[in-house]
Amino acid sequence: MDRLYELRAAYVLITSILLAGTPLVQAMDSLSIEAGSGNATAFYQLAAQQGWSNDWAWLNENQLHTRWEMSVAEMAGKKFNNIEGQTQKLIDFGLTPSLRWGGKSSLGAYAEAGIGIHYLTEKYNNNGRAMGGNFQFGDYIGAGYLFNSHFDVTVKFEHFSDAGIRKPNPAINFAIVKLAYVF
Repeated sequence: MDRLYELRAAYVLITSILLAGTPLVQAMDSLSIEAGSGNATAFYQLAAQQGWSNDWAWLNENQLHTRWEMSVAEMAGKKFNNIEGQTQKLIDFGLTPSLRWGGKSSLGAYAEAGIGIHYLTEKYNNNGRAMGGNFQFGDYIGAGYLFNSHFDVTVKFEHFSDAGIRKPNPAINFAIVKLAYVF
């Protein structure tokens, strides 16, 4: 089966599950799309987020919000095996807890950080960076703005690495823009 067809089929399946209103997705409080790039690799992601029930007051007028994110992403490398014009496309499945620091109402500007676990369907090998395994950690920092009770925009920097568990471990970094719809 053609690799590109498999990737598109996976996206259609995941989107269908999200739109089907499964109990797991019904518990989520926002859905997002993300796009970015790094190391001659394009990054596209669909995700669902859920806030934890507890928020902590912090520095009088601000709160620390806690969230979970389940995601599926495509990484499309343009220099597979370090050969110009050769491509590699793989799927990334992730689960990431995160912290968001912002106002008590959740509206307005915020800073966010998270670290989670990810499984790549293939070992990443692009632009001279070959990862040693399929399991990776993904940590990120970002800043965003919740414009009203429904529309959220974030700019973030995400780093994938296995923390030196396997060799080689060159790590890959992405600059990403995230658009979210909050229910």
